[in-house]
Amino acid sequence: MVQRNPSEPLSACDSGVVLGAIVAGQQGDAILRRIAGERGERCLASYGAIMAQGRKLRQRTIQRLTKGLLSPLPEGLELIHPTWIARTLSQQPPALAAIVAQSLPAELRPARLNDAPAPKVTPRARLHLCAYVLRKLHVMPEATECTAADGSDLVLWPQARLEQLFDAVGCLVLADLGQQAGSSYRERLVSTLPRPYSSWIRRARGLLPQDGSALADWPPGILTSTLPDDETAAQQRTQHVLAAIGMSVAAAALAKSTALALAQRLTHDVGHRLCEAGTFGPNAELLFVLRSAATLQPI
Repeated sequence: MVQRNPSEPLSACDSGVVLGAIVAGQQGDAILRRIAGERGERCLASYGAIMAQGRKLRQRTIQRLTKGLLSPLPEGLELIHPTWIARTLSQQPPALAAIVAQSLPAELRPARLNDAPAPKVTPRARLHLCAYVLRKLHVMPEATECTAADGSDLVLWPQARLEQLFDAVGCLVLADLGQQAGSSYRERLVSTLPRPYSSWIRRARGLLPQDGSALADWPPGILTSTLPDDETAAQQRTQHVLAAIGMSVAAAALAKSTALALAQRLTHDVGHRLCEAGTFGPNAELLFVLRSAATLQPI
């Protein structure tokens, strides 16, 4: 039997099947058992998980499935940075891009498509065209599904704070390296950095375990390769290096689905760097590094 989390997205077709079974009441289970193969198991598993939920949670789940069937836009689209949507539409034929753009809220619609002429289509056709184009984007989690335990709550952070978090992670990692290399090395490194980075590194002392366990699984080649060679090089390279380190740690700390959702909260250029930063987690020790770095940031 396929084990399925009810929060995982179903296809539109499977959502309709599951909703139909729920509407059928006591006959729902028997109806789904007539569907052969993996699809039948998948729908039956989702149906069983939904029916096992408490009444209020089950109502919210049913509302979400219904909304997904009736709306041409995917759930959580408002969380995605508009540059991801713009890039997705730029890869489509102009007429198709214009049809999808008309369905988007004004704040998510690329400016170049505000007045673009679009062919007239039926609501049903619009639903299928939007689903076809926007499915290229990663499905964003619901706010109620985001928790601190797995780091998915970071998806709800403002864009500016997320970018600052990567810099803070870089400072924390460099501070940890400095402690391993000795006080004089750390002080020289701190002296080359502008604020707020220098103050973050000073405050980072002692945040991570002294035995190095928090970064035990970190590839040492990446850490050493990002260290500046001298003071002049450090001043020129550090800000880019800090973000690169932070993104690598974040990618390795988080499950792939969470990291991809986090990337879509950022501009496409920055988020793409996160997607390409390294191997995905989850990794509890590196998630601890992320959480520790967050305490360095101004709230």
